[in-house]
Amino acid sequence: MDRLQFEFTVIASNDAQSNVLTITLISTEEGKCYVLPEELKPVSHHIYIVKMNTFTKVKNSIKKSMDKIGLMSQLGPATKPFEIMSMDTIGGFGGSRSTNKYLHLLVDHYTRYAFIATSKTQNASDLINLTKKVLETDEIELS
Repeated sequence: MDRLQFEFTVIASNDAQSNVLTITLISTEEGKCYVLPEELKPVSHHIYIVKMNTFTKVKNSIKKSMDKIGLMSQLGPATKPFEIMSMDTIGGFGGSRSTNKYLHLLVDHYTRYAFIATSKTQNASDLINLTKKVLETDEIELS
């Protein structure tokens, strides 16, 4: 009897609220590879595989690693200015004209306004100062 090797992948479900364990590839000892059609990839369609002790071990191993990673959630939509904001640092700029090496970007999700500040470092205090300046001015005009 040939031994088969299964490759499993975790993908987002159709509702994007959970994950589905799928079989992406089946290979034999001779090196033959078989790819399943999309509708047959979810492991739940393969009763005999699910009942195997080896599968239970694989599933538990994947579950442990998924607990560490978690699910990504969706933000929004924002219903007012400053309710949801995103922040990023772009940097490592070099040059002789300025000592500021980093650009900090803050974007308001509701208005899509972008605010920037530059600094010599990328410390948390730089990001806090940018956020304070934006929230103190509060000059977003809605038309």
